Amino acid sequence: MIRSNGHYFDGLKGDIVNPISSQLMICMLLMSSTVLTYSQESLEIYDRYREDQIYLGVSFLAIVRNQSNFFQRGVSSQFQFGLVRDIPISDDGRWAVGMGLGYSTSQFNSNLRRISDIDGGLSHRLETDTSPQNQMGYSFQSLEFPIELRWRNSSPVIYKFWRVYGGFKFLWNVTANYRQGNTKNSILDQVNRWSSEAFLNFGYNTWNFNLSYELSSVLGAIKVEQNEELLELRLFKIGLIFYLL
Repeated sequence: MIRSNGHYFDGLKGDIVNPISSQLMICMLLMSSTVLTYSQESLEIYDRYREDQIYLGVSFLAIVRNQSNFFQRGVSSQFQFGLVRDIPISDDGRWAVGMGLGYSTSQFNSNLRRISDIDGGLSHRLETDTSPQNQMGYSFQSLEFPIELRWRNSSPVIYKFWRVYGGFKFLWNVTANYRQGNTKNSILDQVNRWSSEAFLNFGYNTWNFNLSYELSSVLGAIKVEQNEELLELRLFKIGLIFYLL
């Protein structure tokens, strides 16, 4: 190396090397390495970001029945909340599956009265008397186990997006009560401990609709006096559901 006028001359190659240019090249290499590392980390985050871990919702209940002389009274409702583990299954994170654990409580009033027959068995009567002292209601509390397929057009930096989640829930019914007037009794040993439902949740940002339909009823097939056909009831739920990270 020969120094001349503040430059270094490489006699072997005949190139002039500016010290400042060398420093810039080193800085550029370091910056490029940092950018590449950050891009790889960002890509990993993008591939693995998750959405909608906590849910809570409220719904109105409509009862689908196979006998026209059964009817609801008043407002029937359900409340639910829980936690879902979001597992992305596509590279961009927009498709995922969800598995979770939740809790729900539901209640409805109707003209279905529970009675004991002469042989000690359980039967029911569909009342026509609508007086307040004759009000009859059912209430249930359940643990929920949702399994769902999820689609959303979100990203790690987009927090307002469309979503469509659908799947099934298995419910373990932990309490079941029958109320007539001011008297309430447990009927847990007389209902199905396990039931199931199909559901579809869809919406944009905060506001999301929930549709749900019982596939297997907690009450099962019901024997009704003076009716050879068993009464079958299915709960159809329509309401709002909200998601939190």
